[in-house]
Amino acid sequence: MNLETKVGLFVLLSFIISGIGIMKLSDISLENRYTLYMVFDDVQGLREKSLVKIAGVEIGRAEKIELEKGKAKITTRIDNDVAVYANAKAGVKLIGFIGSQFLEIDPGTPEAARLKDGDTIYGARVRSMSDLIEKLSDVLEGKDGKNGVGDNLQATVANLRSITDSLNDAVGRKRSELKDMVDNLHQFSVDIKGMSSDMHEVTSSRKEDIEESLKKLHSILERVDVLLANVP
Repeated sequence: MNLETKVGLFVLLSFIISGIGIMKLSDISLENRYTLYMVFDDVQGLREKSLVKIAGVEIGRAEKIELEKGKAKITTRIDNDVAVYANAKAGVKLIGFIGSQFLEIDPGTPEAARLKDGDTIYGARVRSMSDLIEKLSDVLEGKDGKNGVGDNLQATVANLRSITDSLNDAVGRKRSELKDMVDNLHQFSVDIKGMSSDMHEVTSSRKEDIEESLKKLHSILERVDVLLANVP
């Protein structure tokens, strides 16, 4: 093998290796894939080369996104061994709250015909952040003459303030009466203590007289019993 042949083979091999590298970097698959078009009213900033997934598994890429008749038309390349049916649904999904976007396909069921290369899926309308903000605004501020949560909350706070004022009023009017009741109970307690002390003093000082009187009463009762026993 002469030098020119060796150089030629080296250059050819270099081109082949470079081509494979370029295809890998460009995410061009050597596997067979078929084309499906997806049409959306709004893709919410979906970018070309975004993933296409079924049940979270990558099955293709969004190769091209263009505007056609006022709608977003996405050209996708799907793995040839993945079946997508005529009743399939597609939507733009988000990885996390602020993550990257991808196309999610519900492949449908075999009862419907399998989609072929070049068929089209019409995607579901995507709810944007502005939609969510508008919905939240309607809930807070109300819509079509109906009060929103904000109005109802203000009314509730006003009612709660009115109830609190009424309770404070009632407590203020009853405060003096409650004070009088407490004072009376305190005085009654003092009087009870005094009476108890007096009773103790009386019973202590007159204890001997009381005992003597009880003895006399006992003697009289015994005599009465004797007299009653002698009565025929």
